[in-house]
Amino acid sequence: MWLRKMLKRDSGLVGIDIAFDAIRIIELSKMRKSYKVENWANVEYQSLVDHKDTDNIIASLKFALEEAKSQSKNAAIALAHSALINKFIMLPKEICQKNLDDFLEFNIEKYIGYSAAKVSFDYQMVEQDADREKIKIEVAAVKRECIERCIAILEGANLKPKFIDMNAYALARAAKFELPNIKGVMVIVNIEQNNLLLVALDGEKMIYANEIALAEKSCQDTAKIYTEIKSAIELFNSAAHSPISCFVLGGMVSGIDNLVLQVDKLNVGEVRVANPFKLLQFAAHINQAEFMQKANSMLISFGLALRRFNREY
Repeated sequence: MWLRKMLKRDSGLVGIDIAFDAIRIIELSKMRKSYKVENWANVEYQSLVDHKDTDNIIASLKFALEEAKSQSKNAAIALAHSALINKFIMLPKEICQKNLDDFLEFNIEKYIGYSAAKVSFDYQMVEQDADREKIKIEVAAVKRECIERCIAILEGANLKPKFIDMNAYALARAAKFELPNIKGVMVIVNIEQNNLLLVALDGEKMIYANEIALAEKSCQDTAKIYTEIKSAIELFNSAAHSPISCFVLGGMVSGIDNLVLQVDKLNVGEVRVANPFKLLQFAAHINQAEFMQKANSMLISFGLALRRFNREY
């Protein structure tokens, strides 16, 4: 993922997903041909949590870290996709060949509505136009206050922020780890208690991401989830993307096997449940059966933990 906050490297890393209903943590180590789950936690909040209350989130994170029993102080955390400001702009080739950093620093407000003092931004060159006179640039930005809050949460729990990622990129990284050789478009859907995150990859490139709010407890109703997925796929297809060849489901939905059967009717290629953890080893103290019961909801924290090994999606 090319939009990131990265500080000095150190050994060990915990991937931390602060979700609406729980905090999920994974720590990995490198094995000869794969990875090992060293520590983990999936801790539901003890009571209704105000996610705007930083002190409350810090207290919950400290409790989850105690459950995980990790000794690492280095952490990767994700911002919600909804926090991302994404724009495509066309710029003259001569500007891109000079100091594009300085140009965007001075002109970013014109393109995204916020000054460089209020956002942290990154960019990548996408393609040239037919006449090769202009270059399409993708600019991604996040308000600095969002990044600063993430840092405050981690530091408040006595952690060192190593990576501030986006949940869409973490989800994509987890899926690509499990399915590195999928040809064509792969769509991954992660279902949480209050939202549905849909990411589409075409090879190594993320071509689409969308985060959809869900009504309370909708994640336990496969009929409602199916309706939301169907609408999201229709929206995706309306943008004239290539046909979907593989559809991956993850998250905390109950009755996920039944949901697979329903989604299979949408002509979205092979439909499967995400399970990158079948490729991993586990530390001796971990109860694998207990972990696997909650594995579907651990995709984002797993994608974050992979950052320790410099893995992109």
